[in-house]
Formats: sequence, structure tokens, C-alpha cells
Amino acid sequence: MQRRSHGFTLMELVLVILIIGILAAYAAPNWLGTGGTEIRTTSDEVVGRLRLLQTINMNEPPRRCTWLRVEPGQLGLLSGACDSEPGPMAGWDETHRQGSMLALAATVTLEGKSSFSLRLDRDHGRPASAPCQAGCQLQVSSGGELRQIRIESEGYIHAQP
Repeated sequence: MQRRSHGFTLMELVLVILIIGILAAYAAPNWLGTGGTEIRTTSDEVVGRLRLLQTINMNEPPRRCTWLRVEPGQLGLLSGACDSEPGPMAGWDETHRQGSMLALAATVTLEGKSSFSLRLDRDHGRPASAPCQAGCQLQVSSGGELRQIRIESEGYIHAQP
């Protein structure tokens, strides 16, 4: 009498569950949308620009500062006087627009404002302009996802997951 097997072996079941788990963790988010790549790349780019701003300002001559200007969909760096905050990017001439502006794939806000300017001081790279003097948190959002960038009062800049 021969016995027929109806079903799967334990090894086959474990292998299928493992493959489904890998697909759920990595492949499915990319099939269903951006998989968070826009928000990650935007926050990494903003952190990079903030660190560049910090380095530039720590090497600027006295009475000259570089500001980070953020507006909906774009950000840019502008050098000028330390006491005058830069105006809207639409008013920047072509020289200032060249190479210093970046298009953003996600929304960047500071205390709910999507248009703002930041300056870091020349001594230690600490936040020098309100409302960031005691440290602040920028929020990067896209499609219901949120990532935060923290600027500590002593100048440390980092993205929080």
C-alpha cells in the first residue's frame, strides 16, 4: 500500500515565508510608492547643506555671513551681511542663483513655516538666527511620511529617524 503526501514539507513552508518576508520588507514599498526615498534623500541633502553652511560661515571674513534660505520646493545659500536676512529667492539675481539653489522633492518646515532663513555663527557653527538660537527642529515631510532634522544649540546637526 502506497501512501501519498498531500501538503508541503516544513522546509518548503519556511522558505516561502522567508521569501514573502523579504519581499514585504524591501520590494513591496518600492512597488507601492517611493518607499521613503524622497524623504530620505531630501533630509540627507538638507543636512549636507546645513553642514556646508556651517563650514562656510566658520571660514567667512568678519561682517560677512552665508544664510540658508528655504522656500516651498527649493533651498539656497546666499552670502551677504550678517545683520540682513535674505529676501525671497525670486528676487535673487542670476549670480546668486547659479549653483547655490536646490530643488526639493519633499516639504521642509521650521515651526510650521515653509519659508525661512537660517544662519550659523562663525565661531563654532552654532545657530545664530531666531528661532534656532537655542536649537531647533526642521521637519521634512512627503506623502504622509515625516523625518526630523535637529540643529542642537551647540551646532551639532543630525537627522532623526
